[in-house]
Amino acid sequence: MIRKHKPSSINHVVTIQKEKKKKKEGAVKEKGRNRVRREAATEEEGRGGARRCRPRDVVNARRRKRGIAGSSRGGRWWKIREDDGERSRGSLGSVVARWGTDVCVALTETLKLFLMDKGYGCSFSGVSSIATFSSAFFFVTLILVRVLYVIYHGGTPSSKRALKSASTLIILGSGGHTAEMLNLLAVLEKDRFKPRFYIAAATDNMSLQKAQLLENTLATENATKVTDTAQFMKIYRSREVGQSYLTSIWTTLVAMVHALWLMIKVRPEVILCNGPGTCIPLCAIAFVFKILGIKWSSIFYVESIARVRKLSLSGLLLYKLRMADQLFVQWPKLQEQYPRAIYVGRLM
Repeated sequence: MIRKHKPSSINHVVTIQKEKKKKKEGAVKEKGRNRVRREAATEEEGRGGARRCRPRDVVNARRRKRGIAGSSRGGRWWKIREDDGERSRGSLGSVVARWGTDVCVALTETLKLFLMDKGYGCSFSGVSSIATFSSAFFFVTLILVRVLYVIYHGGTPSSKRALKSASTLIILGSGGHTAEMLNLLAVLEKDRFKPRFYIAAATDNMSLQKAQLLENTLATENATKVTDTAQFMKIYRSREVGQSYLTSIWTTLVAMVHALWLMIKVRPEVILCNGPGTCIPLCAIAFVFKILGIKWSSIFYVESIARVRKLSLSGLLLYKLRMADQLFVQWPKLQEQYPRAIYVGRLM
């Protein structure tokens, strides 16, 4: 007995077969399109650029996968960026992509400026700071080299001054310092050390009088005038005896300014001193003048005969700071304790 299908069931089977056939054809076409797109993408990637897919094909493929029918006209398209691997959808996506690019550029420029200001880049402030540091380093190095040169050549006698008279600054102190200095001047070659400039503290009235008496005697013997060979000046004390250390700060500054003015005025070639505190600002300024190349003044310090075991404060400063070209002592124990000192025996 032959079983007959109803017309409705036959139509349903035919419809199902047609749908299966359409799905197979669509799958084959989709595979072909995907293969074409992959080949195109590979070619574009090899060229190093980005490509834009056809909007109609992409929209139709997406809608077929989702089972949505409709026209591709008016549909949104996809832009594939090969450089960053991101996809921005539709015209709004392209606008967002351009805005993001602009923001990235702005942030990059801001970061560059920040790094340049911090010293990681070549900015004006960085260059100026490097130039300032280099100039300061060069200046300090030059000063140190000059100081070493002055210290090394300080004790060596100059052959240029052998036959010439040298202007001499003689620093006097109150009491025994003046007596020792006058005894030293008695055996000094007067023709080689002239003109002579005598300096004493402003409160010391006896030292300059004794020096004037010595110069008057020499002028009478040589039939010359005192004004031709000697001058007498006073300088402010840095600190009086019994003065507090707080008030001595101001008096020391005044004494330094006055000493600077006297050194600029006299500009001696030889400085003789034997212990008074008045000699410290004058010798310090003379040492600075030698470093700066303004004037070369040879400093000779003669320690007092009263110092047997230790140097005085003035002598110790000149010895430790190497400001004195030659430092003479009158006792052998001092020469043993201070090797750079020169022992000359007792001068009185």
